[in-house]
Amino acid sequence: MIPYITLLITAVIAGAIANFMRREIKTLPLWLIVVSLIGAVAGSSLVFWSSEKLSHHQALQNWPTVEGTVVLSEVIGKRASRPNVVYRYTVGNTEHLDSSSLHMPPFGGRKSKRDAASRKAGMYPVGTKLIVYYNPEQPDMSVIKPSPPWEVYGKLGFGAFLFGLGLFVLVVRFFLPARRVND
Repeated sequence: MIPYITLLITAVIAGAIANFMRREIKTLPLWLIVVSLIGAVAGSSLVFWSSEKLSHHQALQNWPTVEGTVVLSEVIGKRASRPNVVYRYTVGNTEHLDSSSLHMPPFGGRKSKRDAASRKAGMYPVGTKLIVYYNPEQPDMSVIKPSPPWEVYGKLGFGAFLFGLGLFVLVVRFFLPARRVND
């Protein structure tokens, strides 16, 4: 449902902007039309892919939960520092061990990234009790943050932008009358 609404809103905005462009325009070059078409297709693909990821993370929020305990909280990586929180949880009579990077973004300066990773890892000291969401069909699969990572929203927004830009150029080219500009 989300991809259709996103694409519909983007298409309406592109059409409205194109409608305001009814002044004298030259015919658009073929390469721009091809690039716009590729952008629209790539953008819609990103929107659909991101929507699948959002649906997956919404399903994670419906997984059963148990209480877990942090057994290790550290920062790993030299160039791409990220937190690594290892936690233990029990489902039935079976104890499981899993880890999370807490959706830490993989960009930024080395020092600032290390500082941010240290702050995130510091939020989960050893012995901390936390809620663990586990897969009922495979209890050894779990998450402690069922929300989508930042890149899902970034790709959704970038996909909508690409789709809208491509659609805008195509609407200008094919639906608005081209007038000759007197050079």
